[in-house]
Amino acid sequence: MLVQMVRRAKNGDLPQSRVSLLRDLVESKISKVTQRRGQQARALDTLYELAYQMQRQNLPTLPVKDALATIAKVRDNREYALEEMLDELIELDLIARAGNDAVRFLYPQYQAYCTAQYLLRQNNPKIWEEITAGLGRITHLRRWNDTLTLLCGLLDDPFVLLEKIAYATSLKDGEQVYLAARCLLEIRQTENYPT
Repeated sequence: MLVQMVRRAKNGDLPQSRVSLLRDLVESKISKVTQRRGQQARALDTLYELAYQMQRQNLPTLPVKDALATIAKVRDNREYALEEMLDELIELDLIARAGNDAVRFLYPQYQAYCTAQYLLRQNNPKIWEEITAGLGRITHLRRWNDTLTLLCGLLDDPFVLLEKIAYATSLKDGEQVYLAARCLLEIRQTENYPT
């Protein structure tokens, strides 16, 4: 990931924000997925679903059998083999093997970004409320910190989510204030202000 960032910087292509950098990195990798039997069309959805399942369950790794079940759910009626999709994501350095029977995201930032994309596509404020309701617990806040920050950078109206973050817990603790500040910074960097 760092090598790609350095190459882009040498060419004068500096990222506007973390969201734009991660979007470019993930989408450029996904563009290399084969188009045979509709694999490329389902690759992003597969990645987003895997990330959300792992994030929601607070799993650093996912058993291969569970990953294949998720891939099958996203595959729908396409004709590619489940293992083919998993192997493609591994070859592209988005997912990595964790031993013989589990997988993980190669970088935690990929997982946070893909989870944020999943939440954006679901567009379900009830899920956002469930996530933000637990921000008073430090372990919960740290688990969702990057994802919520990136989601604020993706949303057309990020202040709806920022309001949920601000009102979900008492802001007397520094961690919640820090999260809100990070969200505001991401919103500013993506120039994602509602009109």
